[in-house]
Amino acid sequence: MDTQELLNHYQTGKRDFSGIYLSDTDLSGANLSRTNLSGANLSNTDLSGANLTCANLTCANLWHTDLSGANLNGADLGDTDMSGAYLRGANLCDANLSNTDLSGAYLSLTYWSGARLCGANLSGANLCRADLSDTDLSGADLSSANLSGANLSGADLSSADLSSADLSGADLTEANLESANLQGAKLIAADLTDANLERAYIKQANFTEAYLTNVNLKLAISEPRATNTSWTQLEFNFTDANISKHTKIQGILAELGKSLGFTVWVARNDHRNKYKNQELGKLSSKTFHLIVPQDFPQKTEKIIQLIDVIWFRKEFQQIEAALEVVCTTSIYSGLLRMADLSLCSKRGLFGYNAPDFHCYTVIPKARKRSFEKQLGRPTFQEHQIFQLCKAINIEDIESKWESDPNIIQKISYGLGEDAPIN
Repeated sequence: MDTQELLNHYQTGKRDFSGIYLSDTDLSGANLSRTNLSGANLSNTDLSGANLTCANLTCANLWHTDLSGANLNGADLGDTDMSGAYLRGANLCDANLSNTDLSGAYLSLTYWSGARLCGANLSGANLCRADLSDTDLSGADLSSANLSGANLSGADLSSADLSSADLSGADLTEANLESANLQGAKLIAADLTDANLERAYIKQANFTEAYLTNVNLKLAISEPRATNTSWTQLEFNFTDANISKHTKIQGILAELGKSLGFTVWVARNDHRNKYKNQELGKLSSKTFHLIVPQDFPQKTEKIIQLIDVIWFRKEFQQIEAALEVVCTTSIYSGLLRMADLSLCSKRGLFGYNAPDFHCYTVIPKARKRSFEKQLGRPTFQEHQIFQLCKAINIEDIESKWESDPNIIQKISYGLGEDAPIN
């Protein structure tokens, strides 16, 4: 049967094409929804833009098949050979790909929400910026896969093999990575907020600038048992990985404030984040020293308590400096919190005649222009916040803080100014 015969039969209502041989043919844009193509040989076939919704493709041969832009929503692709297939921009939402071979497949910008990929072979696959949110990838082989920028929020990756995978910039919020193999994986700037990494194997994994808020870090770091895929559980150790850049800078600023004799407050939602193997809350005062009167908006105190680090003068409990760390998040939101703090202070809402204090936004050098653009907004100009707020480059803090406790004022710069050269 050739392609035209297939399409003619489909038009007459036939749907069972199981075991059909149509290798190296052109079916681009074809409507084959709800067809039975189980066991079919469609290797090296052009199915780009085809409609295969709810189709049965179990045990089919789709080796090196072009499925770019195809709609496979709800399709059954279990136990199918899709190695080397090209699926850029394909819709695989709610599809079943259990135990499917997708090794070496090109899967960039694909949509997988609700898909089942348990036990699938995705080793070496290109899943750059793919939407895999809420997908079942339990036990899947994703070794050496490119998952940079992928959306894996809420995905089940329990017992998955992610060794040497690239997860840079990936969204792994609330993902389940229990007993996953992350040896040598690259998780640079990945977001793992509320993720479960219990018993995961993370030797030589790179977590530089990753977000690790509320992560379950009861991790395993020893060699895997030879008998199965679970890992020997040991006390968590991050020796081979890097903590969140944001948390690291918060910790540095807290330590710096203490060394200068100030009482330190760390943002209340960050107290459980780890810095130098201890929670940031250990470096923070237990109580917040500013009390907003009841006749002021109730949210104000909570908003102010989210400022990353505040230094207080011990003798009068007055603010010496407020510091916001902005690695990749909104500069504008941080400046608004500074503005709230400053306005409360100027209106005498803290029970004393508060003098001006220093406000610092700690940013990567590359974000200097964004900082100046936000600080120059009318809101901050009108209330003269731009005169109080200065920027500090993260790179300068990291390299110079230990050698000079008074480094803050020396390396800060205001609107329209260049960073000092020291």
